[in-house]
Order: sequence, then structure tokens, then C-alpha cells
Amino acid sequence: MKNIVIQGLGFVGAAMAVAAASRVDSEGNPLFNIIGIDLSTEEGKNRIDTINSGQFPFKISDRKLSEELNTAVTRGNLEATDSKNVYLEADIVIVSINCDLVKQNGQEKIALDHFTRSIKQIAENISEDTLVIIESTVPPGTCEKIVYPLFKNAFNKRKLNINNFYLAHS
Repeated sequence: MKNIVIQGLGFVGAAMAVAAASRVDSEGNPLFNIIGIDLSTEEGKNRIDTINSGQFPFKISDRKLSEELNTAVTRGNLEATDSKNVYLEADIVIVSINCDLVKQNGQEKIALDHFTRSIKQIAENISEDTLVIIESTVPPGTCEKIVYPLFKNAFNKRKLNINNFYLAHS
């Protein structure tokens, strides 16, 4: 079973975690082991605890989403944490981090600081042969000019082969 780590448990990341965890084979066995990771802030820990208790961390009216989450947590193929150690076991990492629009010097720009820190943390902890999918909405060129260079630098420092790394943007 493939291990999928979902970085960022906001509404989209939490829903993605449930969607991936709910995939089963013809005999009802889960196809993926899902580990959601969020910040160790009060808000992040609240999301983590809520998901681990089988509840969706945001107010929703979609009963099926709530039921699928509870089923996956009970089945044991969905959990949430704030530990970066989960990256070591990831076959796939899905990055779902909100990049806010902020005003700086009178101009609007996308705040990528949190996103960039998270990417660096992932790059410093994943294994070779990991697929990283950037789900976040980012400006054109972000993967080429920011994300890939961070992975290349981290892989070089760790003496890993960057050619055994896979990057996608959805």
C-alpha cells in the first residue's frame, strides 16, 4: 500500500486526505495509507486532533465526507500529525498550502514564505523516488524557479540523486 502524505490540512487538504483514504479495492481494502500533516500551532493541532477523532475539522453539510473520514480513521488508513518524520515513509507528497494574497509596499502579492518553508522541510526529509504534487495555487514559474531548486539543493546536501525525484503541479 502506497503512503501518501498531505501537507496542509486546511479545507482542501483535509478533503483531499479523505478522498484518497476512501479509495478501496474490490474487496474493500484501502489502496492508500494517508497521513495528513499540519503545523504544530494551536490551530494546526486542533485540526490534527479533530481528524484523528474521526471528525472533519471544518463545518460542512456533506454527510458522505464526514462518514468517509470516520470510516478511514476507524479502518486505520487515515491519520494526522505535526511530525515531519512522516516524510521519510512517503511515496507521494501532496502539498496543499494556502498562499494568501497580501499587500506589500502598496502592491498585492502572493505570500509564499510559509509555502517555501514547507517545501524546504519536505525536501530535507523525503526519500529518493518520491512524487511531490503541488496542489497549492501558486504563480506561474513557482515550481521551476522556487520549488525545484529547493529540492535540488536539499538533495545535493544529502547526497541524493535529484534524477530520482518526481515533481508535478496540478
